[in-house]
Amino acid sequence: MKTKRNILIAVTGITPQVVTETLYSLMAQKNIRIHEIYIVTTADGKEKILSEPTLHSEIKRMCIQYNLQEPAFDPATHIITAKEETVELYDIRSDRENQLMPNIICDFVRKKSQNSNVVLHCSLAGGRKTMSVAMAFALSLFGRRNDKLYHVLVSKEFEQSKKYFPEHKDEEKQIILSEVPYIRLREKLPLLKEHPTATFSELVELAQEGIDELETLPHIVFDKETYSVTVGEKKIKFQPFDFAFYLFIAKQKRPVLGGKQFSDENWEKLKNLYWQISPTKHRERVSKTIDEKEEQRLTKSACNIRRIMERELGKQKAQLYAVQCNGEYGKICYEIPLDKSKIKIK
Repeated sequence: MKTKRNILIAVTGITPQVVTETLYSLMAQKNIRIHEIYIVTTADGKEKILSEPTLHSEIKRMCIQYNLQEPAFDPATHIITAKEETVELYDIRSDRENQLMPNIICDFVRKKSQNSNVVLHCSLAGGRKTMSVAMAFALSLFGRRNDKLYHVLVSKEFEQSKKYFPEHKDEEKQIILSEVPYIRLREKLPLLKEHPTATFSELVELAQEGIDELETLPHIVFDKETYSVTVGEKKIKFQPFDFAFYLFIAKQKRPVLGGKQFSDENWEKLKNLYWQISPTKHRERVSKTIDEKEEQRLTKSACNIRRIMERELGKQKAQLYAVQCNGEYGKICYEIPLDKSKIKIK
């Protein structure tokens, strides 16, 4: 199985030290290998990164001192600055500049989050407050289950020293990396997937539109007697096993690992549920047909459910109500994105 790459994305202003402080905390303190670093900044911030001692040289020095594998960081390609046509944004001091930077941050996070083989580690410790807000918002919109958001805290003494990382044992405790929780909206707002080039302001409007729509969505009601679900005025029937699988996922409080990761315990629960909802005269046959765990059968059921719901509700609405398979090959998860308060079982 392909190992995921950890990418550090940081916003910075005139203190590039936040990058090495975050990197030190992740790699030396938390033992998380970072494979690559990207920095979003202004032209002023870029000057600071490239001035002596350069950030690149300090990253190298830190990795040598702590025997860490150096992450990929090429200043020519890994520093992203906001531009007005071909002119780099020097600072954020006007309303126009205040709009450009969030667009750059959101677009960059969106693109990186499309790669299922990477985990994003995003730092909001540097730069203008506008940049920190944009980073947090971008991760709320596009962050996946394993993507992380951080703020790095340093003592006043260490901050005044202008050092890039702890160089002595007694300095190690002067840096604290705090993980910042955030609300993940990626799978809850299908509208976002339909607007891949939306600006920051447009994304805010789309997110609000999606959230407003969630409040008015009808409940989905599972009827075990008829192997059907009702959404609003629509009654939708399923084959018995597909319905049992749909109901099983609907009962779960969190996503369920699928494929070969679908546990024996979950298979037993699914078997028992299928047996319980089956007519008494068919139960012996049912027991024989699902005796062995079949990963492909679950994937097929999820596809059947999604196909039927898309036919009955339309593709956009079905993304919320149907069983979705999220993740990558070998690590997929089954879940229904719809808010649990909207799910009823007769």
